[in-house]
Amino acid sequence: MSIKELKTLNIKTIIITTILSAFSFLVALTWRDAIQKTLNTFLPEGEGLFYDYLIAIIITIIAVTVTYTLLQIEKRNILPSKIKNKKNQANKT
Repeated sequence: MSIKELKTLNIKTIIITTILSAFSFLVALTWRDAIQKTLNTFLPEGEGLFYDYLIAIIITIIAVTVTYTLLQIEKRNILPSKIKNKKNQANKT
């Protein structure tokens, strides 16, 4: 690969990553609204701040657990064979 191709690849990767991040953020905001409306329906109004922190802690624990699990899967190379082959070919070039 030439330097020009590498620069183009990096720009494409950055653009794709940015678009995916924007969609992920949009999904997170949508879920936030849904969870907030659900909590407002079931919880008493005076206890809102306590439950907001409780939910934030629970969601943080879930996010950390999922992130850790995904990193362990990547670390152990538990990937389908087609993806492994493509990954190996990319590393050779």
